[in-house]
Amino acid sequence: MIVLAFLLANSSIEFIVRLFKKQSLKHSIASLSSFILSILFFYCFAKLTDNHIGRTDNPSGFFLYFAELDNILVPSYGPIGVLLKKIIPSIKLEGEGNAYVGIVNALFFIYIIVVSIGSLFLYKARTRLSKYFADKRLNISLLAALLVLIIAMGIPFVQFPDLLDHFSVIKQFRAIGRFSWPFFFVFSAFSAFHFQNIILYQLRNNRKIIGIGLLVLILCLPFYEGIGRQKFIANNVNGNTNLFEKELINHDLQDHFKEVVLEKYQAIFSLPFYHHGSESFNRTRKDEAMKHTMRVSYFTGLPNISANLTRSSIPESKKIIQLITPNYYPKPIINELDSNRAFLVVLLSKSLTKYEKYVLNRSKQLTKMKGGFAFMN
Repeated sequence: MIVLAFLLANSSIEFIVRLFKKQSLKHSIASLSSFILSILFFYCFAKLTDNHIGRTDNPSGFFLYFAELDNILVPSYGPIGVLLKKIIPSIKLEGEGNAYVGIVNALFFIYIIVVSIGSLFLYKARTRLSKYFADKRLNISLLAALLVLIIAMGIPFVQFPDLLDHFSVIKQFRAIGRFSWPFFFVFSAFSAFHFQNIILYQLRNNRKIIGIGLLVLILCLPFYEGIGRQKFIANNVNGNTNLFEKELINHDLQDHFKEVVLEKYQAIFSLPFYHHGSESFNRTRKDEAMKHTMRVSYFTGLPNISANLTRSSIPESKKIIQLITPNYYPKPIINELDSNRAFLVVLLSKSLTKYEKYVLNRSKQLTKMKGGFAFMN
């Protein structure tokens, strides 16, 4: 959808330009139609194939995960980012909106803004600015990326929250900040085009040292800036084992899997119980419970009645959570369960609620591991 939003904006701008210049609209109409039809096809396909009715149309996140200008100009890692955050303490980078263009591109962006302001008063600045925006295709792409960036920044909905209720399509994007990504790629291409022209100009005028120096600087700085981020990712990857790698499962757990007759069970039941997804009926997620029950589900092939999802069905979430509520609450999910097969209860903690203990007391222990990890039915 992010790519389609950019392409749709790009084609719309091109259509308007051609319309005002009274040029042929055949190509623009074809492009617009293809993008609109792609969105309609995806929407219809999703609606016709989704058998989980009642998903939320009011997801949270829009007012939490939008981009800001510092997401474009300030690095989240490295010495430059640390220095800027010390100088300007108000800088707060939201991960979902990060589209840092790099120090070279950031400085070029600031330079373009300064020249643009100067062009309002100075003829020389207007002449210089016109040289940067001489390529029609780059101009259209850059303008399209800016429009999508405005949406990524939540403008004008962050300023006028009630306005979002009238734009239900945009409201569906819980991490709207991700729409800043097209600007990263387009502005990087825009900068590269002009840096190339500057370097070639220096080389043609026998300023090879300056030209080659600029080339090396522009190519090397992104690698230098990326070292901090890459180290963070490398440490994160190397510091965590793959819980779903069969060879890494300890023999104790493998032996316990062998003791469980999977055909007897219809699903895994986690204690403590968790359920997240519909944003209307939730049970708090427990990290250890999620980790172990998902792992057991992966290696046994049994479905997990608990969930850690987004946009799940509200009626389905309600029915699942009612399993651990007092008896006076109706339990319509019983009609959808197999009465001949039990639940495989995975116990991770003895710290349970009253109604979780009720499930535990009705369960029979099959096997037990260290740390209170047990299989029960």
